[in-house]
Amino acid sequence: MARPARIARKGKGWHPEEIKAAIRMRGKTMSELSIANGYHESALRQVLRKPWPAIERLVADFLGVDPQEIWPDRYGPDGMPNRPLFGRVKFIPNAHVRQRKNSRAA
Repeated sequence: MARPARIARKGKGWHPEEIKAAIRMRGKTMSELSIANGYHESALRQVLRKPWPAIERLVADFLGVDPQEIWPDRYGPDGMPNRPLFGRVKFIPNAHVRQRKNSRAA
């Protein structure tokens, strides 16, 4: 599938409405994508406002781009998140690992 059209924003990455529209263009809503991957229905909405590397990777994989393309201000040149993790599990860009408190039976 072709990449969605982009609104030009210098160095800021994608606008939240662009992200939502790109997900809808692929046939899902943000809530459906969250639930399908074992997260609460509002998890994807959270990433539009604040960093969450696991959800950023999930959105990027679904859209077929790198998280650095969508959120360049959240990542360093090495592809790693440019924020401290403070004891959380280390984010590995090529291995998407989700942590969740409540697992849902399929």
